[in-house]
Amino acid sequence: MLTPALIRYLLSSGMATATHIAVAYLGIEFLGLNPGLANGIAFLVANTASYALNTHWTFRQKPSLRSWQRFFGISLIGGGASALIAGAAALAGLHYLVGIGLVILLIPGLSFYLHRRYTWAAA
Repeated sequence: MLTPALIRYLLSSGMATATHIAVAYLGIEFLGLNPGLANGIAFLVANTASYALNTHWTFRQKPSLRSWQRFFGISLIGGGASALIAGAAALAGLHYLVGIGLVILLIPGLSFYLHRRYTWAAA
């Protein structure tokens, strides 16, 4: 069920993804950074933007060190789960786009649930 908070979460996630792409692109194309380094920086910038958007807009909470730590931890869990899902799809002989599709279908809902229950439990 698409609740208003879930819709705001999905929009915030889309904005964070666009931020990641833009920062990585600029780092690689204009600053000559190694793609791994550029994506690492892009992850940190996008994660910070995502935390700010979700704290203030999606869950309507005040930022705190505790919620940021929880948010970052869940972000790392989501990244690991994404790698496992895409890797499992590849091991099963599926096209890599199927793996990406599974990640897109599964990870946002899992992340939203974990953030709602753990990062911003009172929201």
